[in-house]
Amino acid sequence: MDDTKQKTVKNVIGMWSALKGLLVIAVILGHSVYEAEQICNIPVYPIPFRVLTKAGGIILFTFFVISGYLFNPKKKGIGKQYGKYVLIYVVAALFMTVAAVINDWITGRTNPNAGSLFLGCLYGASERMSLFGWEIQPPYALWFFAVFMNSWLILEMLTKIKKEAVRRGIIFGCPVLFFLFCIGVGRPGGLILERLPFYIVPTIIAVMLLYIGYYIKKENILFQKIKWYWWCIIIFTALGSYFFGKIDMMRNGYQLNILDCVGGICGVFVVLYWYIRLINPDNRLLDPLMWIGRRTLLIIPIHCVEWALFMWADWRKLRPLGMYGSAFLIFFLRMGIIVLSCIVIEYLQMKYKRWKQEVKKNGSYVRENH
Repeated sequence: MDDTKQKTVKNVIGMWSALKGLLVIAVILGHSVYEAEQICNIPVYPIPFRVLTKAGGIILFTFFVISGYLFNPKKKGIGKQYGKYVLIYVVAALFMTVAAVINDWITGRTNPNAGSLFLGCLYGASERMSLFGWEIQPPYALWFFAVFMNSWLILEMLTKIKKEAVRRGIIFGCPVLFFLFCIGVGRPGGLILERLPFYIVPTIIAVMLLYIGYYIKKENILFQKIKWYWWCIIIFTALGSYFFGKIDMMRNGYQLNILDCVGGICGVFVVLYWYIRLINPDNRLLDPLMWIGRRTLLIIPIHCVEWALFMWADWRKLRPLGMYGSAFLIFFLRMGIIVLSCIVIEYLQMKYKRWKQEVKKNGSYVRENH
């Protein structure tokens, strides 16, 4: 067994933490770039930002594949775990709504965001729309959390199917049907599916990505030697999708149809394969990234709440800073808010846990003395 494999086997739980941390930073920077673009009203991004935003689809694909790699089918307790995810989603939606109310009040907005944002959280909206006369807007990055928790539950349920062929047929068949549907009806079909509630299409894509990650680990593929001609195919496909396609997972946007999906998966494989060979998880310089990576599912809701509270795209006074200045100022401000919020939340969780232990301990003492 080579050194890389030994390190990975020893660090199964935290082996991807640094990469996840880097991906989280890339996502938040990408969102900051988008908001800076709205502030500065610049139709074309500077080249470094274009490189980043163009990779947005592969970044999200990588999140799901890594989650699949770490996926461990549960024999029981599925409902309890899913209930925790739903609770996080609901709490985040409520906090986002309160934050939007505060922002509406401070700014005196004539077209309040809070109501439409709350409805977007309930509906699972992928785009701003009108439903039965009610305005609905997408709940920012919270869609990712919704897709994650639902795709995790579906994959858990599918693992109960004993026949592997049937399981794979469902996992890969549903995305193929979506792409065939888009080929048949064109982009209007994708727009129709985009209006379906709670991200049905992104969820079936995510189930496939989770399973791919699970399969990669199960078959130990990352530690097998890949022949040169396979590398040519993988890299060519990934680059073709990156330069000529476009992946917008939330809005079911795949410019090259199924080729974009395949290219995105190839790009993820390249990232994972070389990450475990080039990155040593024991390197102390990676600790900040690993700290962020371990808190991905906490950072996403916090990121959504700070967005609803500050509505960075409305900060027109940042326009003199230009695209770079606005983007990086917003990025560093929100990263400070996110890190501080994580520290406070974890401190409160620790205090609550200790309080529960004390209550339990005192309760046991009282019963013993009666």
